[in-house]
Order: sequence, then C-alpha cells, then structure tokens
Amino acid sequence: MRPFLILLLSAGCAAPIAGTELGEVPQPGAAVARATTSEPGGVRVLLHGQVSRHAREGAWLATRPRELRRLWSQIGASGSPPAVDFDRFVVFGAAYMGGVCQSEITGVNIDAEGQLSLAREPLHGACIALATWVGQVFAVPRRILPEEIVWAARHRPPWIRRFRLASGNEEAGVSSEAPSSFPNDVPFNALGEVSLPPAGTISLRALGDRAFWVAHHRDGAIAVLATERERSDGTLAPVVWTEAYHRFETEHDSLGRSVHGLDPLIRHLVRRVGERVAIGPIHPVPEGPITSRSTAPELEGSAVPYLDHPLVPLDGIPEGEIVRVDASLVFGREGPPRVCVVPEGTHLPSYRGCSAESYALARGASETRNSVGIRHGPLVVRRSGDALDFVLVGATPRSQL
Repeated sequence: MRPFLILLLSAGCAAPIAGTELGEVPQPGAAVARATTSEPGGVRVLLHGQVSRHAREGAWLATRPRELRRLWSQIGASGSPPAVDFDRFVVFGAAYMGGVCQSEITGVNIDAEGQLSLAREPLHGACIALATWVGQVFAVPRRILPEEIVWAARHRPPWIRRFRLASGNEEAGVSSEAPSSFPNDVPFNALGEVSLPPAGTISLRALGDRAFWVAHHRDGAIAVLATERERSDGTLAPVVWTEAYHRFETEHDSLGRSVHGLDPLIRHLVRRVGERVAIGPIHPVPEGPITSRSTAPELEGSAVPYLDHPLVPLDGIPEGEIVRVDASLVFGREGPPRVCVVPEGTHLPSYRGCSAESYALARGASETRNSVGIRHGPLVVRRSGDALDFVLVGATPRSQL
C-alpha cells in the first residue's frame, strides 16, 4: 500500500498550479509593471497555436520543471516543453477553443491589483473562420510579478484564475539543457559571398541560382535565412516577407525566430567581409528575444523569392538548375505527384492526373488517392534526371494569391 500512496503523492506534486477560479474578470487598471518579448530576459512565448483535440480546457501556472511537463501534456501540446529557467521565470498556460490564426503576443502588463494582461499585435489581415483547440504557454520574468496574480486567459470561467506565487522556489532550476548560441569553433566552410544590404533593411540575395534572405539590422546584427520551408508532402513553401507587420508570412521575425514559440527558420552562419557577407553552413537559431516591429528591418526589393528566375517551357528544364515553369503540380489518382500543364476546361471528376511521362516529385509519396489535387503554378523547380528534387509552390506575387 505504501508504494501506491507515494506514487499518488508524487503525481499530485507534479500537477501544475490551478489557482482559484473567479466568476468574472476584474476591471483592469493602468500597468505598473511590464515586460516584452523583445527585451533580454523578458517574456518568452513557448507555444501559441493549434494543439490536440484532446486538450483539457483551463488555465494553470508552473513554477518548476515537472509542473511544466504536466501543463504541456494537459493543454495537448506535442513533444517536450522548451527549457525554462524557473529561478527567473514563471510559466502561464491555457487551452481553449479558438481560431486557426493567432495574434502575436508582444508582452505582459501587470496592474496595481496584480491582474496580468497580454499585449498583442495582429499578424493577419483576414483569416478563415475555423474553430480549433488553441494552446497558449508563455514565461514571465519573476521580477515583474506580485505575490498574487489574476489572469483571465479567456473572459469567462474556468479561465479566470487567481494564483498565489511563493516568494522563494528552492526546487526551481532549469527544465532542461538550454540551446547554445552561435559557436565560434564551428568550421566555417563558406558557400559563397553576397552583397550586404544597407543597415536597417532586409533583402533577397542570389548565390548562384539559390535565393537567401539577408537581414542587416540597425544594431549591426546580420542574419541569413533560407527562402523555403519543407512541407510534409515533399514540396517546398516560399518564405515571404510581410512588410505591413515586419514579419515573415511564416510568423517568424527577421532573425528567424518564431513569434509563437514554434520551430525557427533555417539560418546560416555568416561572416562579414567588408560590404559583403560570406554565407556559411546551417546552424540552429540561438535562443533570444524576438525582434520588435519598431526596430525590424525595412524591406528592400521583392517580398517573394525566385520571382526573378527565368520562366522556361516544361520540356526545356535544364539539369540541376532552379527555374520557373508555367505548369501545375498534380496529385493524381495513383503514383507520385507530377508536374504538367493541365488542359484548359479539364473535367476534374474524370481527370486522373498527369501522364506517366511527366516529371515526378522526387520526394512525393507514390500512392492511390480518392480524388485529384492540383496546385497551380507557376512553380519553381529543379530537375534531377527524370524527377524534380526541388518543387516550390506559391512563389507568386501576393496580388495573385
């Protein structure tokens, strides 16, 4: 019996703090303390987005690693939570039914009564009305938090909670090993050099037939980022800059960090060579603050990569060279996805897909499908023998989308 009791006690201690439920949201007052996501040691968004439909609705607090692990599981988040220094931070988390488009959390305000409210900025001009479970987890520096905190994750129970925060936490510590910064001892094998944009700007640069984003920040920081992201179906999606929000369409900042705590963009090591920059190997994006919109670089040139590449006929794609083709990617009734020109006026219910002689998507699944799917071009492609090992869909001027 004793081992069973010990197990129950251990499980109870690991649960995140639920606090006390309140019936209504207190009237918020003027902020007496605040922290932002763009300051060192400020607010850190760990997750803000869609989670499992098995999420448990509610709002909680975590002050130690095992509480965070349980909170992460309760809200339906996948994988393991990021590392958090609980000597300096407290984590707030909630799960609720919301929409597929999330605003950007840019900071936290605390009023004189201890009520916590989030500062937000828009990321979307319009969004599809589709309900989904949303997880929201963020770390707040202890230095701005009072002993009693009221947080309304939603403006109705059970998301209106009052929490009491202990002044000390001898069991805090770091939840896991924190990621390292860009190293100085990694061999720097340059892919090549490109011209450096003016300070305070972000611009596309070509290295051979590949395109890269080069962000030259006002403080001198330089980031070189990939212009494409892998999709699960074997295709690539363009990384497009949205000047209205000073963010990429992928909801990353100009350093490649996700504003929602998700995976970063692909980023390369760099070395400045006068007014040029040498592009090195890929390396994980170091942990750090999100670039504020007020200090983010301004766009110079096109917001969409590969628009300047030549448009070639489908039967004239050169070997190993990235070009644009005015064709469509077709997920036919069977076999791998293929690229071809869909005849005008095609009756989709009877259309089975491209011919077997058409270029196949090298990383596409060869399978049987119940219906035909078409992604219209122009496409950005690269040929490797009889297949295409680089197929980027969506690199079109945004007025056309």
